[in-house]
Amino acid sequence: MKRLYFVLLFLLFCNLTKSQNQNNDLLIVKLNVTSLLDYTPSLQMAIQYNLFDNFHLQHELGYITHYMSPFWNKNDNLRGPRFKTTLKYYVPTVSRNTPLYFGLDFLYRNIYYNTEKTYSRYEGSYFEKIIRERNKTAFAGSVICGFEPGLSNENLLIDIYFGIGFRHLTITDETMDMHGIDERRWGIFERSEGIYRLPNFAFGVRLGYRVKRK
Repeated sequence: MKRLYFVLLFLLFCNLTKSQNQNNDLLIVKLNVTSLLDYTPSLQMAIQYNLFDNFHLQHELGYITHYMSPFWNKNDNLRGPRFKTTLKYYVPTVSRNTPLYFGLDFLYRNIYYNTEKTYSRYEGSYFEKIIRERNKTAFAGSVICGFEPGLSNENLLIDIYFGIGFRHLTITDETMDMHGIDERRWGIFERSEGIYRLPNFAFGVRLGYRVKRK
């Protein structure tokens, strides 16, 4: 999984280098503010550049960690990468001060954390609490709409977006001795191992800075 993360990082910089050769007018660097407040928080930075005409491409990389969250402690050991790519189309008839865009948003997320569950062994003769490492991998695609109002400083902007789509979620736990286990008791918000196809709701706020290149 780490190899995939570095491959995605490599492709990001390849696309960025190509865009610098073709479009030398503008580059936008962004910080995802809402990702810092997420239940699985991460520090996420994005780079946006023009492809052609009103089409832009944006890449966003982040690393999820329990150190930034009030919901997770060090024993949970939450960590993992998050990667997003967004193709944007800016509506040319809308005000230049508040550009409106529509886009396709693609997400990859892979997180690991420790989880404690209670298992019943041998037809309820006794219950046992076991800590296992859980892995959640998600692929999502969404149709989004957003706008980017400028701030008093002409180089600063806010990127606000929302959308809806589909998410493919895979949950696996590390292997363990299942001998004598009759059932497992899950928390009300916890999913069992398996593959899930779910709706995906996208929303976020990014703070951006326009970097004009010669």
